[in-house]
Amino acid sequence: MPQPWIHRLFAVVALALAGVAAPPPSWAAPSTAAAWDACGAETRRQERAAGLPAGLLTAVSLVESGRWHRERREKLAWPWTVTSGGEGKFFPSKAEAVRYARALQARGVRNIDVGCMQINLLHHPDAFAGLEEAFEPRMNVGYATDFLRRLHGEFASWTEAATAYHSRTPHLAARYQSKLLREWKGRDAAPPPTPVRVAAVEERRHDTAERRADARAAADAYREAVLRRYMENRRR
Repeated sequence: MPQPWIHRLFAVVALALAGVAAPPPSWAAPSTAAAWDACGAETRRQERAAGLPAGLLTAVSLVESGRWHRERREKLAWPWTVTSGGEGKFFPSKAEAVRYARALQARGVRNIDVGCMQINLLHHPDAFAGLEEAFEPRMNVGYATDFLRRLHGEFASWTEAATAYHSRTPHLAARYQSKLLREWKGRDAAPPPTPVRVAAVEERRHDTAERRADARAAADAYREAVLRRYMENRRR
C-alpha cells in the first residue's frame, strides 16, 4: 500500500506539470475573434483621433487586407497579412506572419507589404523599429494615418490622398480608387466627395468633345462654301 507521502509527492508533480502545460494568459496569442476585430477597432479609433473622414481608414484597410468572415458575412481587415509579388497571404498568428516576412527578407526580398494597412517595407523602410512592431495593429494603422494625412496635404482631397496611398501610376490608381470608393460608400459615412482629378479629366474630355464638334462644323461649312462656288462657276 503506497505511503501518504508518495500521494503528496504525486500531487506536487501533477501541479508542476499542469503549470508547465498551461502558460499564463499573458503568454497566449490573441484569440481568433480578437484578431478579426483588431484592425477595425484601430482604424475607427485613429480616424476619430486624427480627424479623418469617418470610414476612410477602414475602407483603405478593407481594400488592402480584407478577407471574408463567413459567419459574420462581412469583409474584415486581417492584421497578419503579408503580400509580396502576388495575392496577400493571411496567417493565423502574428508570429507566423513575422516568420514568413523574415524569411522573405533573408532571401533578399524587399518589396513586402505588411499588416492591416499593408505598409510597404521597401518604400517605407523607417516606418517601424522591426517586424514585431510592423504587425502591431496600433503601430501599423498609426503609420498609415500619418502617411495619409501627409498625402492629403499634397492633394487637398481625401479621395485622391487615399488613392495615392496605393499608387500614383494612372491605371493602377484608377483601379484602386474604384475599389476604395466601393468600400467607403459601404461604411456608415457620407459619400466621399467627387475626386478632384477625376472631375478635371471629365471637364477636359467635355471641352475636347466641344472643340471637335466645332471643328467638324467649320469643316462642313467650308466644304459647302467651296462646293457652292464650284457650282456657280459651272453655271456661268
